[in-house]
This record gives sequence, C-alpha cells and structure tokens, in this order.
Amino acid sequence: MRRASPPGTRPPAAPVHAARRGAPCQGDGGQLFDPWVCLGAPATATSRITLGTASTVLPLRHPVHVAKAAASVDLLSGGRMLLGLAVGDRPSEVPAFGPAAADPAGRLTESWAYLRHLTGGAVTTGHSSSLGELAPGIGMVPGPAFGRLPLLMTGRGGRTVEWIAEHADGWLHSALPPEIQRANTARWRRLTGEPGSPGFKPYAQAGYLVLDENPRAAPRPLPQGWAMGREPLLDLFKTYEAGGVDQLMLNLRLNSRPAQDVMAELAAHLLPHFPTPGRPPARLHI
Repeated sequence: MRRASPPGTRPPAAPVHAARRGAPCQGDGGQLFDPWVCLGAPATATSRITLGTASTVLPLRHPVHVAKAAASVDLLSGGRMLLGLAVGDRPSEVPAFGPAAADPAGRLTESWAYLRHLTGGAVTTGHSSSLGELAPGIGMVPGPAFGRLPLLMTGRGGRTVEWIAEHADGWLHSALPPEIQRANTARWRRLTGEPGSPGFKPYAQAGYLVLDENPRAAPRPLPQGWAMGREPLLDLFKTYEAGGVDQLMLNLRLNSRPAQDVMAELAAHLLPHFPTPGRPPARLHI
C-alpha cells in the first residue's frame, strides 16, 4: 500500500478494490476479507491513491450499513472513496442471506435510492421504503467528506444504460475488446456528455492483468482481463484512451510475479504515458 502512495508523489486513481465473499467453485480463495475492514488499512496507510469497491453487492447488504461504512472510509481517507455497486454474479451466495435477498436485481432500485438519500449531501426530507423509514431531518452523521459520495454502477445490474446514466456518477464495466468498448463509451457519452461538459460522467473499465516478463510478449486470452508484455499493453491502453475510457482498474492477483514487481514496471514504463489530472493531454488513469 505504501508503494502505491509514496511520499511526495501523486499516483493516479487506481482503486484498491475490496474483496467479496468467496464461492470456492469460483476460485476466490484470495478474496476472503470483508471489504470494509480491508479498506480501513489503505485508508490510513496511504494519502493519495483512490480507494473503492468493485463492487459491493448492494441488494445483499442494508443500504444504511453500506452508507455508514463507505462514508467512514471516505472520511478516514480524506475523501478518496469511490463506491462501486452491483447486483452480484454469484447466485450460489444469495440463499445464505435469506428470503429477503431472493431477488437482488429487483431490490437494486430501492436500495440505491435509500443509499443515495444518505450519501447525497444534506438531508432535509424524509425517506420511506420497504427497507426502512427516515423522518425529515434524520440523516447519517458524519456524512461523506465532500458532502456527496460518488456511486458507480458496475456492469448493468439488470438496468438500462439510460437508468445508469441518470442515477450513477459513473459506469464501471468489465474488460472488453476495443471495438465493443468504443460502442459502449459512444452510447455513454451520448447520455452523459463529453469531458468538460456539464453532464459528464466517467466511464471506467476493470479487469485482471497478467504482465509478462518479456516486454514484447504478444497478447494471449485471459477471461475478464489482459495478458501480455508491457509494449503491446501500452498500445492497448492508448487505444482504450482514444476510445473514451477515463479510468482503468487493474487486478494483479493472477500474476505469478510479485505484485510489487508488476507495479514497479507499470509505474516506470506505462504511467509516464498517462499523466495525472492537471497534466494534459491524457485523461486515462490506470
């Protein structure tokens, strides 16, 4: 964590994604920690790197608990929390949460509205839903560091892109081939505007990265991710940038090399091609 946020530097927004509950058949043995306990460590051990979830399965948690946990991380980190939300992709986990969680996709809209009410700024009106009642003037104390907590939709959640554009602060999608990604971002831009416009909302893409020790190693198939050397990877990321991707989120856990070695190679050979905000012209954050 300290390597990701060294003193005197400003690393790009590279969220440290908290793990979800593991289904052994899914190969999640390395993702067993509770996300909110896990996020407490980088919140206090780092000072600049962006933190987040990708994603919290909102319908399986009460929105009041999610709001309180996320706001706490946001405050402890000085406003560096991005809350990625999803309906989940592990049906085998759902029965463990009882009958109330039987329809995660159906619960998303109501859970999202409750969460937004609690994390969207000053609370002056009440909120009523099947998930709970808040009287006028009752809210969460303390709230997010900057008043409103950014909420990102991960995937589609059974919703239309129009719904996501209206309710989310950004859209986080899994790794896609460049031609499919360009179609996705083009549709997103039509709904939310181009960078710099009043309605602009970022488009992010997340995936596994296996970085080959041979810098020229050709791409090879990797489900939900990328596997190749750094030179073709740079070309690919530049293609994503040109296609409208604002942020890339990389999961390094499938590498056989130590993660710190992969991070050092990315920092030395890729990050200089994608300057941090305030250093145009690049916008892509890795």
